[in-house]
Amino acid sequence: HLARSGGTPADVARVPRELFAYAQFCDAHARGPGAEAPAAVLEEALDGRLPCGEGGLPLVELLGALPPGLALSVEMRSKRLREAWPDPLQRARVVAESTRRFLASARAHG
Repeated sequence: HLARSGGTPADVARVPRELFAYAQFCDAHARGPGAEAPAAVLEEALDGRLPCGEGGLPLVELLGALPPGLALSVEMRSKRLREAWPDPLQRARVVAESTRRFLASARAHG
């Protein structure tokens, strides 16, 4: 919720490294619904996540602002993915593959 709360990767870079146990990643459209539309905010949170690197959030920059080697958790609640891959195991494989591609691409740019 860094981007939705107005935070930036630069804000994260200023946090003392020892305070991080892990980071949770997801992607979404660059502009999301605002506080004036709480139902839309909830819908995005529950069903509108995108695979890492497919949205408009500054994930590469965020990854660079985090301590090296930090454990990442990927949050991928997505109606689109549930419909495309109803089997949870297959859906997990798709998310894992797309996350690996994102991380490889981020390393190439970092």
